Amino acid sequence: MLQWNLSPLLRISLLMLGATTLGSSQETEETVTYTVTLGNFECLSEVNAAREAAGLANFKEMGEEDKLSSPQPPDLEDGSQWKKLCEHLIPKTETAAQSKSTNPFEAGTYAFKSLTAEQPNCKETVAYWKAAYKNFTGLPPSRKEAGTLYNKQDNVSFVAVYNPSSNATADCRVVTCTQTNTSTAGPVEVTTDGGSATTKKGYALLCKTMPAAGAVGQDRVFAHRFWISSSSTPDCSCHCDIRNNGFM
Repeated sequence: MLQWNLSPLLRISLLMLGATTLGSSQETEETVTYTVTLGNFECLSEVNAAREAAGLANFKEMGEEDKLSSPQPPDLEDGSQWKKLCEHLIPKTETAAQSKSTNPFEAGTYAFKSLTAEQPNCKETVAYWKAAYKNFTGLPPSRKEAGTLYNKQDNVSFVAVYNPSSNATADCRVVTCTQTNTSTAGPVEVTTDGGSATTKKGYALLCKTMPAAGAVGQDRVFAHRFWISSSSTPDCSCHCDIRNNGFM
């Protein structure tokens, strides 16, 4: 009978407090995680066809110890290169999608291209990488002389495809990033089930080439004769002077 002795104002206050407490217990907590899987060996014949046209030896298949390997959970922690790659392919928010400007793996001799599906179109991808020759006004410089040139992933991809290193090897695979967004209602400590999860997938072709091309301290990436061949295109009107000096 105690509740009937409470003033109307106090009863309203308690009711509001109870409603607030109930609402806070239903707050949704979201957790975003990523996993990465690597597909089969892809596109080496198309890459080697471009190299042959430039007078370069074919890439050999990379040894097992150097091949790309699927990252483990510690490799997907905040700030890791693998997580940056996945966040590039599948941004967490629309704002991130609009603001992203660079790809991961911009350093080193990795060729990288986002894909719309798990199966790559190898010829189109290699043609896309080759087209980056337009970003060079002459022989690709060494990293110490390049300024910001190699901050653009397409330029690094070009150098990776035409890696002139002796006995160069390559490992090209489709990377599949899976983003899992888990929503849980209620405090984590009291929620045992009822959570829901949505997943999204993103794909990229990633080619790792070794040894590193254009390392810091190296005078130049390509010999003149390689630059001439590799930059040869049917519409040579704007680039014959470059080819006459030797590159693409």
